[in-house]
Amino acid sequence: MRVGPRPSPRAAYCHSWSVLHPVSDRGIRILCERLQDPDPDVRGAAAKTLGWCGAPADQAVPALIAALEDPDPRVRPSAIHSLYDFGPHAKAATPVLIGLLRNSDQDAATRKGASEGLGKIGPEAREAEQALVAVLLDRTQETQLRRLSAWSLGELGPPGELFLVLAFPSALARTQCH
Repeated sequence: MRVGPRPSPRAAYCHSWSVLHPVSDRGIRILCERLQDPDPDVRGAAAKTLGWCGAPADQAVPALIAALEDPDPRVRPSAIHSLYDFGPHAKAATPVLIGLLRNSDQDAATRKGASEGLGKIGPEAREAEQALVAVLLDRTQETQLRRLSAWSLGELGPPGELFLVLAFPSALARTQCH
C-alpha cells in the first residue's frame, strides 16, 4: 500500500536513473540539468540520485552546492544528503553548509542536515568549528541539532574533539561523540 503523494513521472525517472543507466558523463549532465527543473520533486529526486549513482565529485558537488540554495525546503535536504556520499570530496560545500547551519530562519531539517554534513566532510571542514561550537553551546537550539553539532565537531578531529572532552566530559556518551 502506497503512503503519501505519488511522485511525478519525471521525478520517478530521476529516482530510477542510477538503476537503469550506467553512470556516464551524459547521464550526470542530465541529472545536473534536472536540478534546475521547475518541479521541486524533480529537483529533489535529481539531487538524491546524484549521490546514489556514484557520480564523479568534480561534476556532482558543484551542482549539489547550487541546489543548497534552492528556494524549496524539500530540495535542500536531498542535496545535503547526497553530499554526504562524497565525504571529504564535498569540502567545497563547507562555507554554504556553515551558512545554512548559522541561519536560524532555515527549516530544522536543513540545519540538522548541514550540521551532519559538516561532520561527514570530516577534517576537511575544520573551518566549521566555530559555527558548530556556537550551536552546541546555545541552549535555545533544538536538542537534536546540538547533538548533531557535537558529533560533527568530534568528526573534525582535534582540537574540536579536545573542546568536547574539556567542556562536556559527562555528555560524550549522550552525544555519541568519540
